[in-house]
Amino acid sequence: MYTHLTRQVFLTGVLSPPVIINGSNPIKTSEYNVQMTQDIDLNAFYMQGGPGASVGNFGGKKISGSISLPLRIDQSNLIETGVKNVINSGKDYSSKVSITTALLPYNPNITAETPPYPTGASGFLFDTCIVKSVTISAKDSADVEIKAEILGQNDSEIISPLPDFVDYSSLYRKINWYDCKFYNNGSALEGINEFELKIEKNVDQKFFLFPYDDSERYDRPHSSGVQYIKVSFRYVEQVTSLFDVFSYSFGGYDMLSGLAGNFGPVSFSVPDVLLKISTQSLPAGQMLRTTEGFYQMNPLSPAANNFLITIA
Repeated sequence: MYTHLTRQVFLTGVLSPPVIINGSNPIKTSEYNVQMTQDIDLNAFYMQGGPGASVGNFGGKKISGSISLPLRIDQSNLIETGVKNVINSGKDYSSKVSITTALLPYNPNITAETPPYPTGASGFLFDTCIVKSVTISAKDSADVEIKAEILGQNDSEIISPLPDFVDYSSLYRKINWYDCKFYNNGSALEGINEFELKIEKNVDQKFFLFPYDDSERYDRPHSSGVQYIKVSFRYVEQVTSLFDVFSYSFGGYDMLSGLAGNFGPVSFSVPDVLLKISTQSLPAGQMLRTTEGFYQMNPLSPAANNFLITIA
């Protein structure tokens, strides 16, 4: 007879704690991996009393990770408020989000000056985060998926339990491939079976400052400037006729691409693109073509009303 011991925690859709974005109603995620990270360097230079006057080089604590979630609409064709905030923050250089979860313990101090294991049961609130990148992907016979990379600055403690949001008035369904439409140069892309749109910020987050002579010190980033925002796309189409050959991209700048489309209530329009050379494969007798490109813009561009992405 064998006894197997495990410390794994299995979460079902009913028992899994909610993720709250900007204090809105909780949203269900496919994957959640946003937490504190910190680099610690220990070598001979940092011996006690040596030139470094410390036993280790503790880098600043950063909040980083990713969230994957499905795109859902209610009976009024409206997407969830938290998901809408994530998408809007992804395209806007100055928009921030807060993330609340009961999955992580809280410790605001420098790691070297506190016990390594938490002793309290307080929750964790990432109150100043930016969406470094947001990717919306759709595939044939699959649901539309959103993945966001989070980069955080400040954090604060939640002593009281999270509020229990209850909404019995809304029924949701996932957006799938048949809710999507895509266009290029004014023509519908009818032969595609996969499309991905990614908005990514080039973020500079390097400096952490804290009071020099203080009994209690905290880690806080000092710089998180957005240098530019890059919009990239990728779609796979099935070549079905000789006329499709003329849509092959040899790479170059296309000022009149008119690349547009919608993932259900989320519409997008890319004004001009720089295309890469298309690639083709021949699996199982089907000729599949992959086309990629990107558009790089000034960080001030998303400040325009309904620029790039419009949510109904």
